[in-house]
Amino acid sequence: MNDTQPIFKPVFGDTWDTLPGVLQHHYANRPYSRDTYLAQGQLKIRFGGLARLLSPLLRWAGALVPYQGNDVPVSVWFRSEPHSNAYRLERTFHFEDRPTYLFYSRLVPVSGDVLIEYVKFGIGWKHRCYFDGQKVVLEHLGYVWRFANFIVPVPLAWLLGKGYGEETALNDHAFAMKVELTHFLFGKIYEYAGQFEMSHA
Repeated sequence: MNDTQPIFKPVFGDTWDTLPGVLQHHYANRPYSRDTYLAQGQLKIRFGGLARLLSPLLRWAGALVPYQGNDVPVSVWFRSEPHSNAYRLERTFHFEDRPTYLFYSRLVPVSGDVLIEYVKFGIGWKHRCYFDGQKVVLEHLGYVWRFANFIVPVPLAWLLGKGYGEETALNDHAFAMKVELTHFLFGKIYEYAGQFEMSHA
């Protein structure tokens, strides 16, 4: 492993040192390394009629989770990549009445506190990531499509709504989080929320 600063230290800037310990652990991965951390917890997953209609599209794109459930056990591996500054999230959802669902994405810093989270086919969610003194906030900036070396804005908000996320420390080892999509016509169409505990595995 190398001795560079964490991927997210320049993202959070001057607020990095004020992050609660559990969130610093969550975002401790260094770029160009094999750093790996694990969080385990449970999520409540809920979505409305529009999201149900979009469920086949979500499965095809490998984006979000196309099934609902309460207290769904989830494991999330946070991995660095040896040859890039990307931050990988490998999520495993263990449903009681459905097959295990895997959801992978890559977070790539753009500049300052702006990142793009990519799923399959180069589809990405551009957002700001910052600490407001109480919680980490993920603020929607739009959707993009990466084609070769080009990043093209795509007008998907009219279909998928705008994304939002937040994470709040609960103690030295656990944090609460939620992610939601809000449509300009239909309101909140998708949400998952729950708690995770960081592991030293």
